[in-house]
Amino acid sequence: QPVIHLDKNEKLKGLNFLDTLYQAIIKKIVLRITYKWFTSADENTFAFHPYILKEFNNRWFLVGRKKNNAPVSNLPLDRIIALDFDFQAAFTTTPFDAEKFYKNVVGVTVNTGLQPRRIELWVDRINAPYVLTKPLHNSQRLTRTNDDGSILIHLFLIENYELHRLLLGFGCGLEVISPAGLRHTMIKNLKECLAQYEDKNKEEMPPAV
Repeated sequence: QPVIHLDKNEKLKGLNFLDTLYQAIIKKIVLRITYKWFTSADENTFAFHPYILKEFNNRWFLVGRKKNNAPVSNLPLDRIIALDFDFQAAFTTTPFDAEKFYKNVVGVTVNTGLQPRRIELWVDRINAPYVLTKPLHNSQRLTRTNDDGSILIHLFLIENYELHRLLLGFGCGLEVISPAGLRHTMIKNLKECLAQYEDKNKEEMPPAV
């Protein structure tokens, strides 16, 4: 009987590549990867210079570049079809600092064209203890504790898909105060979710007598 039980998804694809990828990273070997995007029915094979393996939300990603000086990209392991070593190719000399690269984001998506911004959030009294003891990000700072037990906090982040999902996961227990663009994005997503439920409720309602 194990004393520590870690959450895992045994049906997640691509975990069989972990050891091979680990060896390629520490030995600086270029990979030939056959990959299939969610948006494409076709497979694509390309060279990839691996830097690190990154885990987020119980999903593994390979982070690296397709060639020297190319943008850093991440590949979900569950989309990798096959891989092999390319011993003839020279490994990229472009430096990569993982701590610096991911410093201002939640998750694995780094929108390099954007700058980190101050994000102000209101959190209700029920969720406040969870947010205070398990910060949403290292940049989190407490701005104010209200009389009703709710709090105001701020983060310093680059917006991305993972941040949007994190904030939406709190439902009505969290409100984006600023910036206005992020607040508008949250409102738009919540309205679309409500409209989806309302449409289905209309379909399931019995006809009027």
